[in-house]
Amino acid sequence: MKVFGARFAPHGLVAEIDHDRWHKQRVILDVPFRRRFLKDFMTPFNASTNLLIEKLSDKADGKTEVRLADHFNRCTLDVIAKVAFSLDLGIIENENSYFNQAILTALHGMRKSATAYSMMDMRSSARKFRQDVRNAVQTIRDTGRECINKRIDDINRGDVPEDVLTYIIKAGQEVEGNDEEKMEVMIDQFATFFVAG
Repeated sequence: MKVFGARFAPHGLVAEIDHDRWHKQRVILDVPFRRRFLKDFMTPFNASTNLLIEKLSDKADGKTEVRLADHFNRCTLDVIAKVAFSLDLGIIENENSYFNQAILTALHGMRKSATAYSMMDMRSSARKFRQDVRNAVQTIRDTGRECINKRIDDINRGDVPEDVLTYIIKAGQEVEGNDEEKMEVMIDQFATFFVAG
């Protein structure tokens, strides 16, 4: 899947069109969603929820308008980052988190890119929007690459946490192709988990 020409997640579980390739990936990535693993994820889930409650408590004065959907979205991203990738991106604490903004911009771009007009609109504001979307997609993919490379180093040192990222790396090793093609597929899965989550 490309968004305004930028590779986003064409071989993620949601977008993969080769059934055999999808099935191999799905079998490996099913493991961290079994009950045994999900029970272990309750502590970080509860920690993110507590952060959200604290954040909302600060605004509970009876006068301040609160867009709950925005807070719930940030909490969801925070949980996915912590549980799936062992990342603490500070998404709940920082309402203007770079990663949260990148996800929102990329999702908005995905919706807009589905129309032919959005690619033909030559107004400077439309060109800027398309570039902002491409930059957001690149931010997500760069974060994924950095996270995956760090985890591969951890695995090589024998430090292997049981989270989704470890299984994404295992699934990525099953992909046919050179190391860069495997990395791109792993980054596709990283991006897919945030967008689909």
